Amino acid sequence: QVYACYDVLQYFGENADSLGIDRKRIGAGGHSAGGNLTAAAILMAIDSHGFVPALQILDYAGLDMKTPPEEKRNGTSNPKIPVWKAEFYNKMYVDPEDAGEIYCSPLFASDQQLAKMPETLILYCDNDTFCDEGEMFQRRLLAQGVPVYGKRFFHSSHGFVVQRKDEYREAERMILWALRNLSTEEMGENDR
Repeated sequence: QVYACYDVLQYFGENADSLGIDRKRIGAGGHSAGGNLTAAAILMAIDSHGFVPALQILDYAGLDMKTPPEEKRNGTSNPKIPVWKAEFYNKMYVDPEDAGEIYCSPLFASDQQLAKMPETLILYCDNDTFCDEGEMFQRRLLAQGVPVYGKRFFHSSHGFVVQRKDEYREAERMILWALRNLSTEEMGENDR
């Protein structure tokens, strides 16, 4: 999946003029596994010196596929995704021996790679299996000087944005704000 996402990202970057797209205003994002694919495809672009979008949106993204679900702080917190199901999803997503590879677990990218990441909006839920890795990724990006606007949602669960539950309105506002202000002067340092 990540190679297909990378190819699509490169296609839009390389063909922006013929598609009538402003190359400086291309963003990429996704929810859950889509957030993982977004960060991984951007890391591939960085490593290959390809097109990197101006913005990435990571919404409760799985960024560490190596750590077993039961070892994560919230590994048993979601009754809809018990440990056995989370392990099944992980095995369907990647062979266990490849789970620590950065295009599968972007959290393990080097500081040098992360420093080249684009402006980032990152959203994560306090009681979600992916919470701590989302927060850690946010901190690592900030430490490398990447502009990051992020929020931990304390009263929502994994999938809340696409399911339009709990605090989804606030998350939607943040996503739309980031997209509206993509590569504009309005998004200054104080707004991040």
